[in-house]
Amino acid sequence: MSKLEKALQTSRESAAKRGLSESAEVAESLHNIGRMNFLLRQFDTALTYYQEALAMHERLHGIDAPENAMTMQHLAATYREKGDIAKAYVLLERASNISVPVDMMA
Repeated sequence: MSKLEKALQTSRESAAKRGLSESAEVAESLHNIGRMNFLLRQFDTALTYYQEALAMHERLHGIDAPENAMTMQHLAATYREKGDIAKAYVLLERASNISVPVDMMA
């Protein structure tokens, strides 16, 4: 099992322990699982987790909240890898219109 696969397994277990309740921490875990799947080139699975993370972030923080920008960018990169440039463009456009405070960029 590769390091990425181990990290993916750990992230999945962490999300499961939390019961996938609505919280910023769970949304972040979903995003991280999406990222691990992206790095493993499992794009369909990555899309599922990024979409869940974005939906949860939007419910928790609002549609155009800064917390959504990174997930939108990673979701766009996944669509790009799958060849769906139109969906990637829409997400990047949305993300670029969100004002992200400087302290969130670090």
